Amino acid sequence: IGGACPGMYTFNGLISNVQIYNTSLTQQEIMQQYKNGISALPISNAGLISWWPLNGNANDYSSNGNNGIASGVAYKNIQFIANSSQKSPIFNLQNSWIYSVNSPLPNGANTATITAWIFPKIVQGDGTYAGIVRIDGEACTGKGLLLSLQGSSGLLSMATWCNDFVPKSGPRVVYNAWNFVAVTMKGTAVSLYVNGQWINGTLASVPL
Repeated sequence: IGGACPGMYTFNGLISNVQIYNTSLTQQEIMQQYKNGISALPISNAGLISWWPLNGNANDYSSNGNNGIASGVAYKNIQFIANSSQKSPIFNLQNSWIYSVNSPLPNGANTATITAWIFPKIVQGDGTYAGIVRIDGEACTGKGLLLSLQGSSGLLSMATWCNDFVPKSGPRVVYNAWNFVAVTMKGTAVSLYVNGQWINGTLASVPL
């Protein structure tokens, strides 16, 4: 979480409620997660493999035991609604991340869903990619995934260490505010979601 590839940037801002599934959730399920807000519970019986609420720690609450290890991460108390608060981690450019050595990779060929709430800050320049959630795996096997933010454009991108989806238009995050972001993949079909809006595309051999 908050990690990138060599030569890329890590995310700068805050991240909360990261969920990873080994299935491709429907648009209706993604929209429901968005409507349920930043403290939304994972969808039942949908192939959840990791769930990090990031409420003051990096523990995995999926029952799969994939607790994270924080490096250089501080937690900030965030007030979301009246009389309710959550501690979300602060990720600083290039020097903080949360990783789990035991987190299972999504099953199947390019079938996965990643959802998260992010509070991005404009720090990286155009032409750079800030990693939000990274899953390592062998290239071109459908097991290596990187959901990232494209520079200061506010656009998302998705890489698989072989074929990527890097749209030049579509929904954009709002900087210095909380945003719901998600990606679903099924085969070569991929959809990126920002605050209830989405763009569909196809994974292609485009260097990220």
